[in-house]
Amino acid sequence: MGMSSGGGSGKKPAPVMNVTPLVDIVLVLLIIFMVVLPNQEKGAAVDVPTLDMGEDDPEDGEPFTLSIDRDGRMFFEASELVPDRLAEQLDAAHATEIDRKIMLRVDRNTDYGTVRTLFKIAQTVGFPGVMLRVNGNPESNEIPGGTGVAQNP
Repeated sequence: MGMSSGGGSGKKPAPVMNVTPLVDIVLVLLIIFMVVLPNQEKGAAVDVPTLDMGEDDPEDGEPFTLSIDRDGRMFFEASELVPDRLAEQLDAAHATEIDRKIMLRVDRNTDYGTVRTLFKIAQTVGFPGVMLRVNGNPESNEIPGGTGVAQNP
């Protein structure tokens, strides 16, 4: 805390507040939030499988996201789906944006037959590409950023 001189008239010096430490703390918090928030994905919390080799994320636009969590619940983007109406809900989404691909985010403990069924439904609906979201192998540097996409054109 600094002190200002009172001008020599016998008055006590008035304290001056130093806001530099407060500004430093606020800027550090701002940087932390700017780094952490964009990395959070919307939708279900899914522990996706690991892949040794794969392709980078696609650069031709953000695909739709279809997720299955460890409890078997399905989510399209951030909203939960009714399993009996999956095909018609995907068809409605595809009709809004015909050129947009779809990415499957499936928990690693999900049965492979379920994943193949989702691939088949997405291809039947007519999505131009179906991708499977996977984690990169931590021992290899094959996939930048630790994530990859297995594509089925």
